Amino acid sequence: MDVVLLNTPDGAELSVKNGVIELTDALDTAVMLSLFGGNEDDDGSDATLSRSWWGNHAFADLARRQRSETQFLINSQPLVPSLLKRLEDAGVRDLAWLLTSKIATFVRVRATMPGLNRVKLEYFIEVDGNVLTFKFEKRDQPQLFLATGGAGPGSVGSQMLDDGDPMMDDGEPMTD
Repeated sequence: MDVVLLNTPDGAELSVKNGVIELTDALDTAVMLSLFGGNEDDDGSDATLSRSWWGNHAFADLARRQRSETQFLINSQPLVPSLLKRLEDAGVRDLAWLLTSKIATFVRVRATMPGLNRVKLEYFIEVDGNVLTFKFEKRDQPQLFLATGGAGPGSVGSQMLDDGDPMMDDGEPMTD
């Protein structure tokens, strides 16, 4: 079980319903924290290991530590086409624990630029034969929005963005 986090313009908030913190068995929170939950000053390199998320210090095994390279890149670099491959590679590394812990059988990442000063990140994670889709979009303002869907292959998830436009799966086939 994990807490449900709701994306907000300044980070995330716990979801509380009827005075009780909402819990979930879904991977939404784990994926969001793996990608965007570390120290913003940690670029994932050995040089910034001391700046990694405080919880990492509990693990002697470096493979169990989570670094959130995606967060560092998307918040520290200009949103330009040359960043896309770096974001895809960082996302795979940030979510590698899903593979090593055998929660997922594959993780794929697709980064695109749907417009000027915008980056859309799509994560495809296969769990128990179902492909879960997680989507984040960064605009020229420091905000991330999440849309998820995971009922199975071809499932579509959406959440309204702050400007009222739904962010939907474009139906393109996954590629490595």
